[in-house]
Amino acid sequence: MKLIVGLDFGTSTTVVRYRKEGSDVVQKLEDKGKTVIPTLIFRRNSQAVTEYGTAAERAILLDKNGQKGECIANFKIDLLASQDSEKRKSAESYVEEFLSNHIFKLLNDATKGLMYDEILVYVSYPAKWTTGMAEYMQDIVRKSITRYNDSHAFLGYNCNVMVKGITEPLAAAYNFIHTRQKELIDARILKRGGAPVNIFMLDMGAGTSDITIFQLKIDENDIPHAINAFPYPSVDNPSLCGGHEIDEIVRNYILDYCRSHGSNIPDQNFRMQEAKVYKENVLSQCLNNDEDCDFPSALELLRTQNSSLLSFRLNRTSFEAITHEHWDKLYKLIESAMLNYPHAKAEDIDLLCLTGGHSQWYAVENLFNGKGIYGSIGKEGDKSTHILFKKLIAENWRITALKEVFPQESVATGLCHIGEKIVFEQCSANNVWVQFAINDAVSDLKLIVEAGQSLPIAKEVEFDLGVMEQDWNPKSFDDYRGYFKVYTGKELENSNCEKVDLSYSTGFFAMIFNVKYNVSAFCKIEAREDNTIKFDGNMNLIPTNTWFNTKVIPFDKR
Repeated sequence: MKLIVGLDFGTSTTVVRYRKEGSDVVQKLEDKGKTVIPTLIFRRNSQAVTEYGTAAERAILLDKNGQKGECIANFKIDLLASQDSEKRKSAESYVEEFLSNHIFKLLNDATKGLMYDEILVYVSYPAKWTTGMAEYMQDIVRKSITRYNDSHAFLGYNCNVMVKGITEPLAAAYNFIHTRQKELIDARILKRGGAPVNIFMLDMGAGTSDITIFQLKIDENDIPHAINAFPYPSVDNPSLCGGHEIDEIVRNYILDYCRSHGSNIPDQNFRMQEAKVYKENVLSQCLNNDEDCDFPSALELLRTQNSSLLSFRLNRTSFEAITHEHWDKLYKLIESAMLNYPHAKAEDIDLLCLTGGHSQWYAVENLFNGKGIYGSIGKEGDKSTHILFKKLIAENWRITALKEVFPQESVATGLCHIGEKIVFEQCSANNVWVQFAINDAVSDLKLIVEAGQSLPIAKEVEFDLGVMEQDWNPKSFDDYRGYFKVYTGKELENSNCEKVDLSYSTGFFAMIFNVKYNVSAFCKIEAREDNTIKFDGNMNLIPTNTWFNTKVIPFDKR
């Protein structure tokens, strides 16, 4: 029997769902009654105790002045710190610690006594992550499982554990299809054997906002087909648009407000975690109801000492004024995704599905329904609005969230439904170029995959650089040095580059006789359905002197 686990490890929260293969029942992993687990670590100063998740959150909120311990939060973001190896290494250590000491321990406790031959863990990652980052995340999960196994038998048994990855918006799409298929058929929005429905999915987490646009149709056997699925943003898009940005804006606004009204409040008196709780539990709900929002309860004592703070109010107008840059970036991300999708225009979108904790803001719907934010962003009729979701504007019921689960749970639940009878035909979000070079000879760039092409794609490419002189290097003892590069992104100048360095020494006698070699390369490129790239091949050195042998040097990058 196989246990399928969906792990949505997020910047601010972690959600885990699991089910037995063959069962349609998805179970929720709980942490002290919470099914959305805070991604937090808290180390107490006075005792050698570390707390995780819900316990860490409670300890942090009780530690008003930040003097009882160290709060470790948002460490997933630092996995992207490619220019700071120490920060990235530290983040990796925190992720391993949190998953092995807390998440897999909770999973062990929840499933104790059940026998499984195999455990399949699906882990999600943002759409804009590179192939290297996606595999890096999967490797961290494997290490966390190994670390847990060192002190416990994973889930109490020695069984085979596999880890696979998938983008967050694609996982949310699996959940949408599984949850809404029957409802859409009953409402005659989907018709068996009929035309496809155009769906725009926006998954808004604390770290990133991800998009998947796809067309959904049902065949005569009631099997759903998600065709032309297009994840966005592309690898080279710099936008993150995560809810963490709002946390920072709100926190800084409140601290500045206090200081400008005579209260010299230290930063640690209103930490990021307290700002996040205020934003999610108070501010978001007040603004969704179009009500004024009062002062944070975490700073209530401060207000009793300074009556000038009694006038504090945050309403939609003031909130949009301080956050409009965030919403403008998000709208441009939405606009860019729609303009890059070759199979439908904004006016063709039939349904909008919002998932992720950040999607609960009233402002998100206003980017699609023509009302706009801050007077102009996404507003129907404004000159800066270049796309219009006409069907969503005309009929508000087309803007939906997944009602059967909390928005934060959509990705993890979708991960558990991978492998069911859902046919996905996905498009590449990126262009892919390849290049080969040896010594001073560099090939032209070759475009192998175009954004919008259906995945998977497997192509073979050959390079012939002609007859080349040896270039002996006395330090490395090789005479042919170069690289094979794969560029991935929407635009070449901003693309991500995966590189394999190549070198070979043809030997002492070849150098003595000054043997020349005809240099060529053969490579197979695979653009996979999860938008990752695999490539492998050979560099070939064919001597012009028949006394010497042909050299074949294999290379690969996965």
